[in-house]
Amino acid sequence: MSTELTIGFNWERLEEMLPEERSCFGMLQVCFGHLLLTEGQDGFIDCTRRGPLVSGYHLAEWMAWNWWRLTREPRPDAPTSEWHFAHCLGTVGAGYLWPNITIASDRQRTLLIAKPTRPQGFSAFRFTADWTVVLPTTQFESALDRFMAQIQGKLRADRVAP
Repeated sequence: MSTELTIGFNWERLEEMLPEERSCFGMLQVCFGHLLLTEGQDGFIDCTRRGPLVSGYHLAEWMAWNWWRLTREPRPDAPTSEWHFAHCLGTVGAGYLWPNITIASDRQRTLLIAKPTRPQGFSAFRFTADWTVVLPTTQFESALDRFMAQIQGKLRADRVAP
């Protein structure tokens, strides 16, 4: 069984928005071996999906901006809102529903905590994953490198210069 972390996309079509957002739009999947950290319930068609439909461009931008904090900053005893904005995927923004995954690292190990979101009436996508993954920080950094290369490659293939 593979215990590799993968952050990837199944590309989908998006008709409107900026070219870089359209180019990198698809179903996000974060997996550690057979554990799916992005799984959820699609409220529009009432089915389970492997991940939400989002733009990888925004995720790549957020990861690049927070790279040092994601790979070097442990979770404090009392996390501030500033800490949450740099470590919780749910804060990526841009109008999408992002996975409820928190990332913290002590430079040696990286912790990814995927938690379900609570149902509150209708939700376009409700996350159901409930996993905690601990992996070497070097493996997390490699997954980030592969993800960033995937996004850069998609932009180049679509001839988009952000």
